[in-house]
Parts: sequence; structure tokens; C-alpha cells
Amino acid sequence: MTQSSRALRWPATFVLLLFFLGGCQIAAPPIQDHLRSDCEIEKKAESLQATVGELANGGGNIGRLAALKERIVAKGLSQYLTKQHIDWYSLQQNLIIEIPGQSEQIVYLVAHYDKTDATPLSFTSLMLNGVLDTLISPIYFSDGALDNATGVAVILELATKLSQQDNYYTYRFLFAGSEETGLRGSRVHVARLPAEDRAAIAFAINVDTVGVRDKNNCITNGVSDPQLSYQAAAAAQRLRIELNHDRYPISSTSDYLPFQQMSTASDFSYGLQLNFVGGLLPQRSWLPGTLSIPTVNFSSCGIVESSSDFITNFLLPFGNLHGFRDSTTLVDIESLYELYLVIGNMLRTIEKESTLNAPEDLTTGLRN
Repeated sequence: MTQSSRALRWPATFVLLLFFLGGCQIAAPPIQDHLRSDCEIEKKAESLQATVGELANGGGNIGRLAALKERIVAKGLSQYLTKQHIDWYSLQQNLIIEIPGQSEQIVYLVAHYDKTDATPLSFTSLMLNGVLDTLISPIYFSDGALDNATGVAVILELATKLSQQDNYYTYRFLFAGSEETGLRGSRVHVARLPAEDRAAIAFAINVDTVGVRDKNNCITNGVSDPQLSYQAAAAAQRLRIELNHDRYPISSTSDYLPFQQMSTASDFSYGLQLNFVGGLLPQRSWLPGTLSIPTVNFSSCGIVESSSDFITNFLLPFGNLHGFRDSTTLVDIESLYELYLVIGNMLRTIEKESTLNAPEDLTTGLRN
């Protein structure tokens, strides 16, 4: 999340059940139609936790990039993976996983993997479009667990599931770099899309800083398309999962923005607003085509409060994000799992509504 736990809280009864049934050797009956067994839930939770942990322990942003590549390989997704150079100022890359579907229409799922600290040194790097990132990101106080290893974990699990079934849409997963230095990864990616890809994009989902302990996941009002927001809320209601609405802080933005509005004028404006004098430096995102598509953003409710905004604006790493408070101890794995279910169910429902000739398994939903 750019700024200008329930922590695996399985009930005691669940733990006792696993103990008496001998762990995952015997699967318990499904509790609801979207949960197959306690053991499958546990496996998914372990996978989400592994992704968060490996990125958080990756060190600097280049280490996080390497950790994400390893997770993609471990998930069996390397055949779908491509890499994209971002700009001349950083060694970060965009990683793109594309799962082909029956239709050429593209649905984007986006999460950034990089992290930052609120310090004068990182602010200097920001003004230079991240030129100091490779040197200073290994010494950041932040684990970058909340912002945004959580979002990466959710969409990586969705990519894994969608790669194992037939889909109507083509799904493109963008793991963006350099979000914390002016949305550089997503801006470059959108700007360099060929015209046929732009015309084929149906909508985009951005996941940034979710699964925070003692906070609900939220749809972000003001930046999220009303119809997509409705679909997300309806999915949560079907699954009996709490999903709230929250305003987006005026001092923050995320990777939904280039998908929501991209043109030569808007990209230049983004550079000035997010990178200040760095926006005057040559950009690989300059002179893009135009794009404006529906987007929906998911973040934890109230994660950026007015007090932390004030602190962060004074370049001190003491806010909820961009400092030492952003650690793995505040990640709620169950909440990540719930958001995975909600987005998956939302996508299946949209697919079902989008075609009268969809195969039967398009209606089954993401069950684990």
C-alpha cells in the first residue's frame, strides 16, 4: 500500500477433533458447501502461511522477489510464468502468471510483493523512483507481512486453484514490484499492454494489506466499481463470511489505480503525485495507450488510521504500516483463507452469469 490475530485462530474443538481423528488421515464431513474438510482447510492455511512467511523472511525486495519465484515453482505454476522488467531505476520485476480460459476476455488479479519503511532514506529513494531500493530494502524495519505478503498469498492460492480447473475467462495474475515507489510496476505493465489486450480486459481485482488480526476484510468504497462490490458482498453473504466496506484514506493508493484510469496525462500526473521530482525522470510508462476498466480493491478495514497517516507523513516508521509494526505476528491466516473463498466464489458466479454455455464445473465454486 503506497502512502503520499486472529492469527490462525482455529477453535479448540477443531484441534481436539484433529487429535482424536489422528490428524489429517480421516477427513471430517464438510461444515458448509464451500468447506470440504478440516484437513483441506488446514492445508490451505499452511500454504497461505508459508507464502507470507517466506516473503517476510526474504530480506529486501530482491529477496522477496526470489522467494515469490520459489513459491510459484513450488505451486507448479512455472509453466504459466513470465517476467517483466519495470524500469531503469530498480532491479525489481513484475511476475505474471496467465491461466488460459475458453474466452479471450482477461480478468486481472493484482498484488504487489515489495515493501518499504517510512524513513528519510526511503523517501529519498522514492523521489528517485526507487533507485536506492536494492541497497536499503534489506535493512528495513518492516517485515512487509501485512503490506503486502498477505495479498500475494491470497492471489497465489487463487492462481493455483484456477490452474487446476477449466475456466471461462483467461486469468492474469500480476505480482507487481515497485508499488511502494510510485506504483511503478503496475503503471509500466498497463502502459505496455498491446491494444488487443487492453480491449480484452473485463475487470481487475487488487488485493493489498488484508488478513490483519482483529480487523475485518473490507471492500474499498470510492475506488471500487459498484457492480463488482455487489458481487463480492453477495459472495461473502453466500459463504456466511463477514466482509465490510471501508473508505480509502486520501493519503494512500494502490495498484488498482493504473487499471482504473491510464492515459499519457494521467501517468505523468501519477509520477508527480507519487514520486514528486522523480516523476520528471524518464519513465517506461510514458506515452501509454488509454485504459479505463472496472476495478475492486480489498484491504483490511481501518488499516491506515489518521494517527498513523500523520506519523508516516513525517517519515517515522511507527505507523501500522511501513515500519516495525508490520510483522507476521499480526497476520490472521483464517481471514486470508476467508478472502480467498470470497474472491473465488465471486469469480465463479461472474463466470456463470457471463456465459450460457459454460461447462458444468464453472458453477461449482472454489471449494478449498
